[in-house]
Amino acid sequence: MRALAREREDAHEMAGFADRGERTSLTHGSVPGVVEMVSHALGSMKEKITSVVDGPSDDVESTDRVLRDLLEQCERLQTDIAELLLMPTTEGGDLLITLTPREREIAGLIADGLTNEQIATRLVISEKTTKTHVTRILKKFGVRQRSAVAAKLRPF
Repeated sequence: MRALAREREDAHEMAGFADRGERTSLTHGSVPGVVEMVSHALGSMKEKITSVVDGPSDDVESTDRVLRDLLEQCERLQTDIAELLLMPTTEGGDLLITLTPREREIAGLIADGLTNEQIATRLVISEKTTKTHVTRILKKFGVRQRSAVAAKLRPF
C-alpha cells in the first residue's frame, strides 16, 4: 500500500521522460492498460447514466434501451476483469531480466513499499539517483505507477 503513496512523484518523473520524447508502452495486459480499459468503460457508462438522468423522463423506451445497454456493458467489463485476474503471468520474472542488477534491487524495494528517500538511504545513493532508477524501472515495465511494479513482482 505504501507504494501507492509514491505514484504522484513517479508520474512527475515519467512526464519528464515524455517531455524528452521517450514513451512508455501500454498494453491491456499491463496494470495501466487494464486501468485505462476500465476507466474508458466507466466513462462510457457514466455518459449513458447522465443521459438517462438529464433526459426526458417520459421517454420510457429510450431509458429502457440505455439501461439494458449499461447492464450488458457492466457484465462485459466484469467478465473481462475476471479473465484478466485469472490469467497466469510470468511477466514479472521476464521483466526482471531486462533490469540491471541495481534496478532489480530497487524494484524489490519498491515492491516492499519503500519511498525514494528510504531506498536512497538504504543503498547509500542520492535520492536523485534513486528517482532516475525508479523512472527507468517504470519505463522498462511499461507502467506509470509504483504499485504496478509491486503487482508485477508479487509472485516473485
